[in-house]
Amino acid sequence: MLIIKNKTVNKLNSEECEKLVNCAGLKNGIGVFETIKVIKTENETATGEYLLEHYERLIRAAQKTGLETDLDYKTIKSCVESLLKDLNVLRGAIRISLLADAYPDTICLIEWQNRFYTKEQKEIGYKLCISDYKINPYALTSGIKCLSNAENILALHAAKSRGFNEAVRLNTDGFITECCISNIFWIKENTLYTPSLATGCLDGIMRAHVIEDYRKSGFKIVEGLFTIDCLYNADRIFITNALMGQMIVKSID
Repeated sequence: MLIIKNKTVNKLNSEECEKLVNCAGLKNGIGVFETIKVIKTENETATGEYLLEHYERLIRAAQKTGLETDLDYKTIKSCVESLLKDLNVLRGAIRISLLADAYPDTICLIEWQNRFYTKEQKEIGYKLCISDYKINPYALTSGIKCLSNAENILALHAAKSRGFNEAVRLNTDGFITECCISNIFWIKENTLYTPSLATGCLDGIMRAHVIEDYRKSGFKIVEGLFTIDCLYNADRIFITNALMGQMIVKSID
């Protein structure tokens, strides 16, 4: 794991890891993060897919939560590719976290995670349920990847404990927002539907690319406020995130 503070890059040792427990990011969950798919380049090296877009969203989220950082994209890109080279990996995920140190100052952590979706998972598809846990679209952390992500993860665990892969989450106004760790889309005839950002959903990197790709393919794109009935009447449903790309939904309970 790498730690960046005041543009100085260091590898964490066990003693430094212990010190992290005293920072506000870990004590209070103040911070933001990005999870990025590792891809192989044409010259057989590894980098992060859509890395610039993830960096830009990370900075926007930091600004929304009042966190300060002087990290530039060149530093992040260099650190990510250096870490992947040292680990000699060509797949998985990179997580970049900005943790509040003495708020609003931050520490940046960059780590590799052995996370990826298999071809078999894509072929089988996902089973979804409707989560009991509502999203507050008016919350300060709405629409960003916040370190205090327990609500999403607990909702995901609740769905998995019932035999589902993911769960659709509604907001407090009763509209479809997103899934626990993914954006959601559905198709009806020649129209692609997805919840608008006003619902409190994450402005997903893959979400933006899917919208653009379907628009170029001739689909009408509708971002709006939708009730759960829209999913049951759809011709096809799929979910997206940076690591999975697109995942077909086989059923919704």
